[in-house]
Amino acid sequence: MINLEKAKQAFAAYVKQFDVHDEQIQLKIKHTYEVMRYSEMIASDLALSDEQIKLASLIGLLHDIGRFEQIRRYHTFIDRDSVNHAMLGVEILKEKDFIRTFVEEGYDDIIFTAIANHNKFRIDESLTGDTLIQAKIIRDADKIDIFRVNSTHSCETLFMCREDEMKNTLISKEVFQDFMTHTSILSEKRKTPGDILVSHIALIYDFNYPICFKVLLQHSWIHDLLRRFEFENPNTKRVIQQIEQEILDYLNKHQFYS
Repeated sequence: MINLEKAKQAFAAYVKQFDVHDEQIQLKIKHTYEVMRYSEMIASDLALSDEQIKLASLIGLLHDIGRFEQIRRYHTFIDRDSVNHAMLGVEILKEKDFIRTFVEEGYDDIIFTAIANHNKFRIDESLTGDTLIQAKIIRDADKIDIFRVNSTHSCETLFMCREDEMKNTLISKEVFQDFMTHTSILSEKRKTPGDILVSHIALIYDFNYPICFKVLLQHSWIHDLLRRFEFENPNTKRVIQQIEQEILDYLNKHQFYS
């Protein structure tokens, strides 16, 4: 049995211990509820059972619970400079049976495995069955809302640079080539603020379910993100224009239903 109302109450009580006036904390609270909503949407579109839809929603609610402690300790979203927020989240959920008040023990392995996989560059190839489905759902739901977040929040919070640094950025040749060949971009390849921006947009190449492309086409998040900065470098301007056209073509091609 999964009690989503109790889960939401437990989550709300947990985040009260953090500074809710901090932009990073506010961002993650909003992001959490949006990801929960998109998880439910994807699971429903897949025609899963009511219990599996609830499970997807619950994983969406809990997937970033490690972010809040990460922000308090390190004041950053960058895992390599702080801590793996997904694994920290699993540790928090395991402490004192945090989740036992709203979900039966039989779901623990799926919940913890899906959360542990949501921020990996590639999903664990050993996953199967319901665990694989739930891991794919949370990865997709998370990425959908990341596009919203990227188009609305400050440059400092999202890309760890000032607006003027982004305006004057270059985009590395290797990052651009990876993008144009529809490849997700390893963080180790990112050398400039522009590389970080492009790597965020390249998340689109890792979606699992067609409904995600339909959602992105219903919003202007990618367009807004690419147009929010007045790039000074002529080559950067050309690259961004090519990226925008490539993304539009890719979205239109992949919005079908299987």
